[in-house]
Amino acid sequence: MSGTPGDMGNLLAQAQRMQRAMDDAHAELRALVIEGSAPGSAARAYVSGEGLLLRIEISPAAFRVSDHKQMEELVSSAVRDAQEKAHKRFTERMAAVTGGLQLPGFM
Repeated sequence: MSGTPGDMGNLLAQAQRMQRAMDDAHAELRALVIEGSAPGSAARAYVSGEGLLLRIEISPAAFRVSDHKQMEELVSSAVRDAQEKAHKRFTERMAAVTGGLQLPGFM
């Protein structure tokens, strides 16, 4: 069973619109800055909407911690928090573009 040339043209136009919408969404997410923090806000991490680590801030009070393992955990916790938030935002934004269709190759 084959479709008409008009059907194929409509399908191609829809695919191109979806691709443009996905490109726009990616650009929007790249520009977005999402903050995550460790418990007590001793460390903050900032990531792009795509989860790329942009910067880390550590409160002066956290430097009084003598245990470097504890400092590492604070920073790791802040980064995980920011990346989880970015992943959620990314998933929500892509679902809005694709109508909830799960496409392979996304975060």
